[in-house]
Amino acid sequence: MTTLKSANKELKRLMKTVKIPDDLMGELDALEADMGNESEADGVPSNLQPCSGS
Repeated sequence: MTTLKSANKELKRLMKTVKIPDDLMGELDALEADMGNESEADGVPSNLQPCSGS
């Protein structure tokens, strides 16, 4: 029984370690998507493009 408890504890610890890179990869994917949406003409973000007004 003690072996099962220690194995379960170790498994939970490993799952926490795995969850951290998963969260980081999710954030990176979201950032890449944001960058893709933001970049327009020739890769210049819309807030840095010259105004086409008067």
